[in-house]
Amino acid sequence: MVLVAVDGLRTDAVHGAEGHARDWGAGSRWSALRAPAPWAAPSLRALLTGHDVVHFSPTDTVSVKLQESGWETGAFVGSPEAGPVYGLGEGWGIQQVHAKTADRAQIDAALAMLDEPREAPLFLLVHLDDPATSVEARVEAGAALAEVRTAYEAEVAALGARLAQLESALEPSRDTLMVVGTHGVELGEHGHVGHGHHLWEELVRVPLRITGPGWPDLELTEPIELVDVGATLLAQAELPLSDVATGRNLRALLPGETPPVAWKPRPQRLSHTERGPARVGLVDGSDKWVARAGGHLAFDHRVDPGELVPSTSMDWLGSSRTAWKARTGEDTVRVWAMMLGEPYEHGLPFASSAIERLSLADADPLLSLWSPSELHRQTRWALLRHHESRGFDLR
Repeated sequence: MVLVAVDGLRTDAVHGAEGHARDWGAGSRWSALRAPAPWAAPSLRALLTGHDVVHFSPTDTVSVKLQESGWETGAFVGSPEAGPVYGLGEGWGIQQVHAKTADRAQIDAALAMLDEPREAPLFLLVHLDDPATSVEARVEAGAALAEVRTAYEAEVAALGARLAQLESALEPSRDTLMVVGTHGVELGEHGHVGHGHHLWEELVRVPLRITGPGWPDLELTEPIELVDVGATLLAQAELPLSDVATGRNLRALLPGETPPVAWKPRPQRLSHTERGPARVGLVDGSDKWVARAGGHLAFDHRVDPGELVPSTSMDWLGSSRTAWKARTGEDTVRVWAMMLGEPYEHGLPFASSAIERLSLADADPLLSLWSPSELHRQTRWALLRHHESRGFDLR
């Protein structure tokens, strides 16, 4: 099995224009997948465990379970967010972090490992981040928005060629390939360029493609989550999920399969913004809420899929509290409000010197609905590790 996780890959980049759709390739393709966060680290935690980020354990990952079951494992990743610094270093026979290099390095390393003779089954993680970093590099260089968009489209097109080379090294009758986005990227739709700063659809809607035995060539539109991809990886290897897992095997949605009783639409929590004020969100059917200290935005995707005109008639406190508790069975406490500087503005890169002290959110009840207390510890740890060289103050 080969899992390719791509930072900054928006759904509409491969399911929109005809050229991109062609580059995306054949297989079972989902266009209604959301990541739990607008940046890589929390999304990869969900992807590689099959359960919500708040229940993450570095020893309960797909790689650990496969390795314990006799699989060979390898990870070739393009940034620290996919490596040991963020708790993803366990269960790999080999792990290489190719930070600040082109994605060519990860592809070449994966191809070399695939070419080696072996008797045990093999699981590879190939993490690519050129689509996201291409946007950041041009923003920091002061490029015009049109140039940023052109560069992004070129990276997505180049991704298709890289994937085709990787796919050619696999045996279709035996091997499974999963290609999925970890988060999207904003390209000026809401006044910013980059990722990590908000929960807009262009930042959390990502594509998924699966090829291999039993995965037909078709488009699927059922809403799914990254935890479902993790659960499907384990199901492919006939391994069980952990007790806290919320992911579901995506095979149940293929034609001719009988979905289990538990498979039904369910609300999805969004959180873990990387920079800017802390934001949390909920998607329940066509309704979406995004909250921060001081207020919230609500959108009806049936009439406003681009989230341009917030609804003034949607009740946050009623429906979202019910949906959250129904989904998790957990009580909730107040979330932390994190100010890590301003989000990427077009022509104005993120200022790392603008980091301010971590503080509790104010008494706004909208933010008291969300985070189990365990998230505080994990969020604070991740922020400390990420910003310790910048004097980040957690007192």
